Amino acid sequence: MKNILLSLKSNHSRNRWRSLPLIVLLMCFHWITASSQQPVITKTECGCMNNETQFGNGQFNETITVTAPAGQNWVVVSSVGLYSTASPPPPGTPIVLAANTVIPEGPAGVYVLAARRLDNTKYSAVLSNGISQFTVNATYNCRYPRNEILGDFGACIDSENKTYRLDIASNLLSGIVWSISGGGVVVGPSNTNMYTVNWGTTVGTYNLAVTGSARAYAGQTAGLCTINDASTVDIVNETPVALACNNLVHVSMNGRCELAITPDMILEDMILPSSSYNVVLRDIQRDTIILNTRISQKYLTKTIEARVVQECGQNSCWGLVKLEDKSIPTLVCNPDVTIDCNQLTGPQVTGFPLKPDAIVTPISDNKFLVKNYDYCSDVILQYFDLVTQSDCTGPFSSVVTRTWLVTDISGNSSTCSSDIYINKANSIDIVFPQNYDEVLGPNPSLDACGNWPKLANGHPDPSYTGSPQGVFCLNVTVDFQDTKIPKCRGTRPSNYCENGLLRTFVMRHKLSETKP
Repeated sequence: MKNILLSLKSNHSRNRWRSLPLIVLLMCFHWITASSQQPVITKTECGCMNNETQFGNGQFNETITVTAPAGQNWVVVSSVGLYSTASPPPPGTPIVLAANTVIPEGPAGVYVLAARRLDNTKYSAVLSNGISQFTVNATYNCRYPRNEILGDFGACIDSENKTYRLDIASNLLSGIVWSISGGGVVVGPSNTNMYTVNWGTTVGTYNLAVTGSARAYAGQTAGLCTINDASTVDIVNETPVALACNNLVHVSMNGRCELAITPDMILEDMILPSSSYNVVLRDIQRDTIILNTRISQKYLTKTIEARVVQECGQNSCWGLVKLEDKSIPTLVCNPDVTIDCNQLTGPQVTGFPLKPDAIVTPISDNKFLVKNYDYCSDVILQYFDLVTQSDCTGPFSSVVTRTWLVTDISGNSSTCSSDIYINKANSIDIVFPQNYDEVLGPNPSLDACGNWPKLANGHPDPSYTGSPQGVFCLNVTVDFQDTKIPKCRGTRPSNYCENGLLRTFVMRHKLSETKP
């Protein structure tokens, strides 16, 4: 509880004038010097580390350079999507770039932050020089190229030309060189993402290779990813065999929401090597041939026709393939966090368990629609809080265990949990209003007939005289009560009388409150 004194003075015997202080405004001018210049911030993005161990887990080097006056203290206030250069290579778990990481200076006036980011992500960082803060966002979404030759790796003698390709746009390739050995004749150019070969009439196994580099974005000149893949091509002269296909096969897309349809998925008994067969896929709904045997997200939940053809003899059979999604990316919760009791515990403060470039749209207080998280579909993300009260012991008023649940359109789900520690409020954080009294001060007594805001009972409104300010928690309420103190005594004239109010503020902590 805290008391303040409010004195109401009435005086009709004279008018009271107060002199107003003379305020002199001094207008100052200063010249802009180097110390007040805005810093120049540049980025070098997507420096491929070529350390991918499986498609999607590679890392990139990132450099943020600040040009500013020498001798400043630059730090990373916070970041999302940046990792320490001390992070282990894949498949190890990367180390999140810590808050307040110092950005070293060298040479003078140049501050260079070296960090890493993960495949198929963007980042955002807040930098500070101790005076101002600056937000730096990634421009590009770094992607490792698919380092894989696609095409038909089996052919019958006297067959038509075979075309092989890289699943990379030609403008993202640099220094591409295709090569064959042991036989075959190249038809057309050998420095694009396509390569055509006529293997001739000689039975054998031949080598096909490609080398070069791939950019993460058009115009990148340094830090390119290495392209280096090789395969064998079997040229055969086989006797035609009878083929039998499964009527209906259910197959699951992988974590990238894609799937390569192979002959052994369709055939009931595959006698010859896989390279002895071709697979031809047809979109039944559109009655069109699918040019690639790797199926993408757009065919999810569809049933397509798969025809298997033997290279030699052209015997064939067909079946149906039902494409399903049985996986969802794993949620990664933020580390445990401690916040003050007057801060919101919503994810806007404590963070989402998503990669930085995920697009989040609120549906309700604890439910969100998320795009650019799951390759197969948009997902629903929601959280559930379990609040544990401290019962007035320890430094925390409560601990919130937040469990996240993400669910995709196919019903696949993933969860993770972390704790939010809520600091208690401290009485020293509360600032109470000051007295309105001629004697005790510091504010003068209120004129009884003054035009100040009043409550229904005629007492001064706290919106005018003040109320407690500072850190208030979700389970704290503030009330007040007034006690009138008559101050007229003896023979004082009736036209000059003072009354006082003793206003007592009461702060109550609701222990039964379920919120932290």
